[in-house]
Amino acid sequence: MLFRSRESHSDNASSLRLLIIGDGRLRAKTELEAERLGIANFCRFPGSITNLGDVYRAVDLFVMPSLWEGLSLAMLEAMAAGLPMVATDVGGARDVLGDNQRGVLVPPGDAEALTLALAQLLIDSKRRIELAAAGCLHVRERYSIVGLTRQLERLYEAAVAARKGALYG
Repeated sequence: MLFRSRESHSDNASSLRLLIIGDGRLRAKTELEAERLGIANFCRFPGSITNLGDVYRAVDLFVMPSLWEGLSLAMLEAMAAGLPMVATDVGGARDVLGDNQRGVLVPPGDAEALTLALAQLLIDSKRRIELAAAGCLHVRERYSIVGLTRQLERLYEAAVAARKGALYG
């Protein structure tokens, strides 16, 4: 996730921070890589966080640069919280984000494309707002309990109508 420091919401790159959540087996390696690249001062590694609500409210953008992924619950949660999304085009990301209508998709493993997508979104607040609104609406309509219930109702109604048509057609 990317976020701006609380002291500054300017477009100045020095106000950017990278929040890397988790305590996986690559955490130490990732922290060392941040040091090696000279960006450790811009990175935060809070470890595992169980309640992400406060985190979602504090960040400007959610980034999911996975090399493989199914349907990511973290992605759905972030979008439901109103965050614009940049994700790699793996697993269920395209189904959720559409063709860049509800978030930005980049090829997996393409650091240049990811960097460009992030840079463009960080300077284009209007696009961030549009993506966040479209993503939030899509997740609530399609993946919330209410949305899933509506989809199931439509499926049952179609099945009943098809059966009636076969019986009385």
